Order: sequence, then structure tokens, then C-alpha cells
Amino acid sequence: MFQFSDYGLSVDVILLGALAAILILLILCLILIGKNSSLRKRYDEFMRDSDGKSLEEICQYGLYQWQNQRSR
Repeated sequence: MFQFSDYGLSVDVILLGALAAILILLILCLILIGKNSSLRKRYDEFMRDSDGKSLEEICQYGLYQWQNQRSR
């Protein structure tokens, strides 16, 4: 049967190492979630015009006008 003591490692060291790795990954996840929400807010502000209209609505309206002018 496999035992850590055969390789000179105690279970306490392995457990502490795994716990430290999990803690580091948890901190990194929290940092990334914060950056993602900040980036999402900046993106939403970028996609809004000064009048509060969305950029997508403006583009759709412009495309609609362009298509109507072409069809005349």
C-alpha cells in the first residue's frame, strides 16, 4: 500500500501543502471575479451613448436607414 512516509514525507506536510494551494487558488478566483465585474461595468458604460441609448440600437437604426435608401 502507498504511504507518504516511504518517500520521506509526512501527512502533515502534504496536508498543509494542499491547503496552501487551495487557499492560493481561492484568492486568485476572488481577484479574477472582481476584475471581471469591473471590466463588465466598463464595457456596459462603453456600449452606452451619452444619451443613454445603446450602441447596438444606434447601429440597427443606421443600417435600417441605409437599407431604405438603397432600395429607393
